[in-house]
Amino acid sequence: MNINMFDDEMAQAIMQDIESALPVLESVTGSSVTDTELFTTTVHGMKSALMNIGEAELSDIARRLEEAGESGDMDFINSETPGFINALKTLTCKYKKEEPDYLPEVSGEDMIYLYEKLGEIKTACGIYNKKAAKAALTELKQKRWTRAVSIMLDEITRCLLHGEFKKITAVINNQVLL
Repeated sequence: MNINMFDDEMAQAIMQDIESALPVLESVTGSSVTDTELFTTTVHGMKSALMNIGEAELSDIARRLEEAGESGDMDFINSETPGFINALKTLTCKYKKEEPDYLPEVSGEDMIYLYEKLGEIKTACGIYNKKAAKAALTELKQKRWTRAVSIMLDEITRCLLHGEFKKITAVINNQVLL
C-alpha cells in the first residue's frame, strides 16, 4: 500500500490511540470483575481505527471482542484479549517512527511561515473545511521544527482526524511556541 504523508500521519495518530487503549484492554485480562462497557467501547474504537489503516484482520478480532463485550462473554474476552493486545503492540512497533531530529529553535522566517499556516488552519477549522486544514498542515509537516512545534502539529493532526475543529483552534490559540 502506498501511504502518502497524511495517511502516515493518520497511522501515527491511530497508534497513539491504540497505545492509550492498551491499559484498558490489559485491565480486563484475567479479571472476573471488569467494566465491560468501557472494554466494549474501547474495542469498538479499535475496530474502526484498525480498518482505517488497512488492518482488516485485527479489525475483525476487535469486532468479535466488541460483540463478546456486548453479550458479557467473559470467557471469550479473557481467552482472546491477550493475543489481541500482543498483535496491537506488534502493530505499534511496525508504525513507530524514529525520534525526529528537532530544530533547536525556529528562525524568524520560519516563524512567519508557521504563523501564516496556523492562521490558514484556524480559518479552515472555523468553517469546518477539513481539506484546507489538511493541506496547510501537510505543508507545515514538510519542514523540520522544534520539539514543541512538532508536538503541537501532531496534536492538530490527531484532532483533525477526529474532526475536532474547535479543539484545533484552542490548541493553536494556547500554544506557546518559544
